[in-house]
Amino acid sequence: MGDSLIPIILASSGPLIIGSIDGLSETLANFLKFFSGRRSDRLKNRKGFALFGYGLSGLGRISLFISVSGLVFSYGN
Repeated sequence: MGDSLIPIILASSGPLIIGSIDGLSETLANFLKFFSGRRSDRLKNRKGFALFGYGLSGLGRISLFISVSGLVFSYGN
C-alpha cells in the first residue's frame, strides 16, 4: 500500500539521509528486541508478548490502510 511509496519519496533525499533513517530504525528495533526479550524472560510470559506484538502489528496495518484510503478518497473528490 503506502509502504511502497516511501522509497520513491526518499530517493531524492540522498544516501546520507536514507542511511541515517535506516540505521536509526535498525538500532531502535534491536534495542526493543533486547529489552522485550529480557522482560519476557523475567516474567516468563512469552505468549502475552507475542499476542501484544501481533496485535500491534495488525493495528498498524489497519491504521496505514485507513490513512492511505483517506488520502485516495480526498484526492478522488
